[in-house]
Amino acid sequence: MRSKRAFTLVELLVVMAIIAVLIAILLPVLNRAKQQAQRVVCQANLRSIGLGLMMYVEDNDYYPGGWVNYSGHPAAIWPTLIRKSMRGGSKVFYCPARPAYFIWTNPPSGPVVPSSPAMFGVFGYERNEPLIVSNDGNVGGTPWSYAYNFGGTAGNGPINRGDVPTRGLGWLVELPTDSRPLVKRSRVKNPSEMIAVADAAGEYGNCIMSAVEYPARAPGDIHQGGSNVLFCDGHVHWYPLKELLVNDWKRGNEPIRRFWNNDNEPHGNEP
Repeated sequence: MRSKRAFTLVELLVVMAIIAVLIAILLPVLNRAKQQAQRVVCQANLRSIGLGLMMYVEDNDYYPGGWVNYSGHPAAIWPTLIRKSMRGGSKVFYCPARPAYFIWTNPPSGPVVPSSPAMFGVFGYERNEPLIVSNDGNVGGTPWSYAYNFGGTAGNGPINRGDVPTRGLGWLVELPTDSRPLVKRSRVKNPSEMIAVADAAGEYGNCIMSAVEYPARAPGDIHQGGSNVLFCDGHVHWYPLKELLVNDWKRGNEPIRRFWNNDNEPHGNEP
């Protein structure tokens, strides 16, 4: 009767080396596939957000505006205003490329933030619902996946001053609500070339953006070095981050500039 032959140490090492090589080859492929799947889900989320935004604008004739101040904390209002007009509810505001604590929950999955007062019902908040707080306030912000184009290419400039009109879709909304500086639908000259919402830049409350500001207010690069971008007509397109930003809000000739501004103009060399 023939005895069973065991593997030698050398043979085992060869097998282990082959397995290690195969893993090294397959892991990047699997990682890229995972990233691509996350990007596709994120694009579907943004399309749902786009439908909600378009329905809101159709009903109100104005874009919702970016945020409202509450006790020194910038609190986002664009998601709460449009969510009732869209399918999927709060879950479509979560990009799967982000950690699970970015999911919009009540109580919040991230840091503890102030609760909304009753008067915030006009902004779509439910009573005592946690605010979506930017980390501009001196509190931990709300981890948030998507950002709203409030300022266009205005950068750090006076974007809502009388002689420099708002170039984005509306930024700070003042109380009382009848004095809100909202952007009318007709002011967006070319919806198919007007950026509305994109992947946010960072972790805590970066739910508003412009084309050029300090890094927390820029779009994100969460998807393979770039960002999914929703336009006002509802279509979604991916851009490398370097193609989305402008280097100087006063002087520049980047092709993307006019896509940030509601008048579809590039706006350079302005105070």
